[in-house]
Amino acid sequence: MNAGKFTEAYEILKLALVDSPADQDVRFLLGHCAMELNRPAEAIALFEAMLAANPNLPRVRLDLGRAYVAERRFDLAREQFNQVIASNPPPQVGDNIQKFFSMMDAQRPLHLRLSVAMMSDSNVNTGPGSASILTVAPTSETITNRSDNAWNAVVSVNHVHTVNNQFAWQSEVSVNSLDYIQEQASDLLILSASTGPTVAVDKFVLSVPLVYDNIVVGHDPYSHSKGIAPQLQYSYSTDVQFTGGFSNSRRKYHRVASLTRNGQVSGVTAGARIKAGESLQLQPTLRFGREHAYERQFNNQSQGLSLGVSTPLPEGFSLYLQPGVTRTVYAIPDPFLAGACNGCEHARRDWQYAITANLSKPIGKTGLTAALGYTYTRNDSNVGLYDYSRHQGTAMLTWIY
Repeated sequence: MNAGKFTEAYEILKLALVDSPADQDVRFLLGHCAMELNRPAEAIALFEAMLAANPNLPRVRLDLGRAYVAERRFDLAREQFNQVIASNPPPQVGDNIQKFFSMMDAQRPLHLRLSVAMMSDSNVNTGPGSASILTVAPTSETITNRSDNAWNAVVSVNHVHTVNNQFAWQSEVSVNSLDYIQEQASDLLILSASTGPTVAVDKFVLSVPLVYDNIVVGHDPYSHSKGIAPQLQYSYSTDVQFTGGFSNSRRKYHRVASLTRNGQVSGVTAGARIKAGESLQLQPTLRFGREHAYERQFNNQSQGLSLGVSTPLPEGFSLYLQPGVTRTVYAIPDPFLAGACNGCEHARRDWQYAITANLSKPIGKTGLTAALGYTYTRNDSNVGLYDYSRHQGTAMLTWIY
């Protein structure tokens, strides 16, 4: 066991248990080997037998709780962990138990997330902040430099039906509503849904959801899309996970003037989640996108790079920063914009620079979190209609169950 040869140790201890079936030390070591070999059911039987012989074994109760967690028998795990806490264990043991409680809470089959935010937007008419939308106006004076405040509400429900430790079916529905006080033509409502299987094999987790989005702008139907978005995660170590994904959707626009933009939208992402030191979390991400529409002036390709950085702060605060840059290139000039603005006779070329900062803090143990956020966007475009700067500030309250 000390050398990490758990299969060999397991076979030796099995023979020892035959000779001494009531030996508590042999049971304990064999239970640990069984856990290392991903045989939690065997470990449960051994630890339960030990407690039947001697109930006053907090360390065994702790390991039995861990084995119950591995079998997703969370109620029984909580019972064992609570008994360990009642025995007044060392602080480090209590902290580890709280981590198990948090992990079990995160694996509840049903999650509900509600958030309400007040947002200040310095440039409403650049369009809602969604990759699904491209707002076109006849002149630069009517599309930029309109500021307003808005309410933003998000409701999402996530359900996971777990079949076993290797297979589950995950579904999610969310509604995102952005309601401007004055610029109601830029109000945004997005309904999103996804459902599909998730498979875990060794260090890999693969999910293959079907996805659907329906978008309403200014209280009028704008577009809807449906497709598939497989994702793969690989756990290189406890501190490093690699992620990758692909999406392909068929998008249709409802407005008559936009019907020629109907087409295919696809994307590829590659990233990592890295724990650096005791508390710093890094999340670099590369994105590649492509839109192929009925008419070529809407065809575009994009490449993006972002880096998410999160770290805890004193007094329970957390800070999240995400700088990013995206390059978008359109195939040909838009013939409908010829002469409407400076550069409108050229095919659009954009460099978009953005940085987001969020400061958050949980409110007790209520599931509530308060956050302040700020996003600065600079879209450097050769077409005047799309050359802009934008400041957005938010004050948000989120509740998660």
